[in-house]
Amino acid sequence: MNTRYIKNRAGHQAKTNISTPELGENMMLTIHTYKSYNGQLVSQASVSMIDMRGGYEVMTHRMMQDYSKPVLREKTRVTEKAVHEQHARALEYLPVIMEEVRTHYAATISVAQALAVAHAVNDAPHTAY
Repeated sequence: MNTRYIKNRAGHQAKTNISTPELGENMMLTIHTYKSYNGQLVSQASVSMIDMRGGYEVMTHRMMQDYSKPVLREKTRVTEKAVHEQHARALEYLPVIMEEVRTHYAATISVAQALAVAHAVNDAPHTAY
C-alpha cells in the first residue's frame, strides 16, 4: 500500500494504490481523495488495469466494467488537513471495499464464462438426426 499526498492547481489530493494477489498481477485498487467539480471532498475507490506501453506503466479504467464507487463525500473546505483526515477514514473501509471488489469481479467473470460457453455451443458443429 502506497499513499501519496500532493497539491497541484486542483488543490490538495491523496492517492493510495493497493495491489494484492486477489486482484491479479495486472490490476490495482486506487483510493483517491480530491475536490470534486461541485466543491465536495470526495474519496473514490476504483480498480484499473496496468499495462506496460513504450516502457511506461499505464493504468486503464474501463468505464461501466471495472469497479468504481465513492467511499465518502463531504461538503467542507478542502484543506490539507481535511484531505488527510478523510483519506484516513476512507482507508478504514478497505475490508468492505475489497469484499465489494471480489463480488464485482466474481459476477463479471461468471458472465464472461457464461458467454464463452454460449459462443462455444453456438459455434459447435450441429448434427442432424
